[in-house]
Amino acid sequence: MKDSFSNGIGEFENEFLPQVQVNQEDDPLYEKLKKYHDILQRSVTNTTTEKLSAEVLDVIVNPTVIDDSDRQFLWSKRDENRLNELNTTCRNLQP
Repeated sequence: MKDSFSNGIGEFENEFLPQVQVNQEDDPLYEKLKKYHDILQRSVTNTTTEKLSAEVLDVIVNPTVIDDSDRQFLWSKRDENRLNELNTTCRNLQP
């Protein structure tokens, strides 16, 4: 049954898909825009951290390392204990 279905789909694709390749037109403005967009996309690693509010900037020592996985955490002992308590509470929650 699976083979006959696959064969049927293949036949329909051959029937409906165009047999002639359509040549893509060259549009210099589109190419220029695409090139510019590609450059922008490569230059921005994470768009969610591009704009930081004043409140966030007040508590961050160095905002340039937000996306860096090697950054060191500067938690106080109280913050660390609170985080550990929250982690323990989360583990005890039932799904």
